Amino acid sequence: MRRLPLALLLALAMTANASADAVSLYCAHAADESVRVAQKLDAEEAKKRIAELEERMERLRGELARRGVQPPQPATVKKSDVTPSTTALGYAMYYQRFRQKLQDFGTANFPKKDGNSLHGSLVVKVPVWQDGTIYTEDGGACIERGSGNADLDAAALDIVNRSAPFEPIPQAMRSKVGDDLWVLVSTFSFVREGVANVKPGGER
Repeated sequence: MRRLPLALLLALAMTANASADAVSLYCAHAADESVRVAQKLDAEEAKKRIAELEERMERLRGELARRGVQPPQPATVKKSDVTPSTTALGYAMYYQRFRQKLQDFGTANFPKKDGNSLHGSLVVKVPVWQDGTIYTEDGGACIERGSGNADLDAAALDIVNRSAPFEPIPQAMRSKVGDDLWVLVSTFSFVREGVANVKPGGER
């Protein structure tokens, strides 16, 4: 389905007879756009673009308040922790593909500083939204246990963010009510052979 420009969605949402669906559609697209902007642009440009989106959202909120319309409420989020003890086959199959993508990207983009490879292990927590993007509402991917080397930790997070999006959560495994968020915790090991290994949970 072709995405409508945000400016057009905003205009539709602010018309006098705007439906709740029109307002919700704009809000959803604006939030989605913020995530894509943050992932694809440099820090300064992303900050500028996101500020523009927030300004548009504020205008819409003001218009809704003037009309006495309650803005759409966020959907319920069902959070699932995917750990080594998670035995469901669907989780295991999804994690294997998630892990392989990170390993391939990490090996192809092995962390370096001043031309020298960085080695070590760390644990990273990655919240994956149901469409496969990284959920950024609570800060996005983060270091659960650092390697002791800030440059390596930053490089690992960069690998995670640049590897996204991942596969969408399978429809058959989504909850019946609300939106799904899977939190995958993995140990990243960057070994001297120039290979990135990714294992579930806090394994070393």
